[in-house]
Amino acid sequence: MRTLLLLAVSILLLVGCNDKAQPENTSTKGQGQATAQTVPQEPAFDRRGAERAEAIAKRVRGVDQAVAVVMDRQISIAAKVSGFQRFRLKAIRRDVHHRLKASFPGHEIHVTTDKKLFWELEKLKAKVDRGAVSFRQVKQQVEKINKDMKG
Repeated sequence: MRTLLLLAVSILLLVGCNDKAQPENTSTKGQGQATAQTVPQEPAFDRRGAERAEAIAKRVRGVDQAVAVVMDRQISIAAKVSGFQRFRLKAIRRDVHHRLKASFPGHEIHVTTDKKLFWELEKLKAKVDRGAVSFRQVKQQVEKINKDMKG
């Protein structure tokens, strides 16, 4: 009786812990075509798009530096403005936004001139470039930064 119970438990464990899942074949014999399973991929970071966005922002009068993270058709960009140009922050943000909107149609654009958010976005971009964080962590941090931009 014990061996039968032990055998049943070990079979259940082996079947339950099987890593190889069999893909379902949804095609019928009459069609002869197998449908390919599409696995949703994580959106990647657009490094070229970020560099392009930074270059566009730096061309705006008054912007000394810019840092951008582009992912998921969202652009989060922070511009560093110093000196007397800080009196024109609203105009600079609007100008950067309009130029990016023209260059990246269909993207959601978030622009800030806040020094703290510039620093946070710069740290985040460095982590992304090193590959030190996952997509989900970056997305959470970008959402927090974008929320802070509006508040």
